[in-house]
Amino acid sequence: MSQVLPSIEEHQHLYAAATYRVMGPDGQRYDLRLGARSAQPAEPWAIVTAANPCSVQLSSARNALRNRSLEARLRARGLRWGWGDCVPDDRRAARVPVYLVLGVPVLEARALAARAGQVGVLVGGAGAEARLERGVSYNHAQVAGGYLAGRFRAGLEQ
Repeated sequence: MSQVLPSIEEHQHLYAAATYRVMGPDGQRYDLRLGARSAQPAEPWAIVTAANPCSVQLSSARNALRNRSLEARLRARGLRWGWGDCVPDDRRAARVPVYLVLGVPVLEARALAARAGQVGVLVGGAGAEARLERGVSYNHAQVAGGYLAGRFRAGLEQ
């Protein structure tokens, strides 16, 4: 029986229960939160990671390998980026390394997130509230079901 992967709506509370402590490529620091209009880059931005695809917990080593691959994609696209951590409000939960990508249109941010197997991507800019956009297409992922979840669990997907 294939596993039905969760929807972005089922993950919204996880994104909302965290602060994204990031530094831009210029060294400017930001604390970003879903739904907040806190100090943020003036240009369009996105928070992306390749860690724990489809919310399947992977080892630190596997996540580091996946994030190095994401960095290579960011460089290849000529995007400007900095890094930081997703810091969950629940201090017992592990931090997740993330990237602050600047000047990225929403559709490209969604494509980066989907390529990295992410449920969603936090986006914002120019004083707008930070919002969550869909990454992985769950209509497609549900068809793939157990195959997709099994590959991520096995750590074969990079």
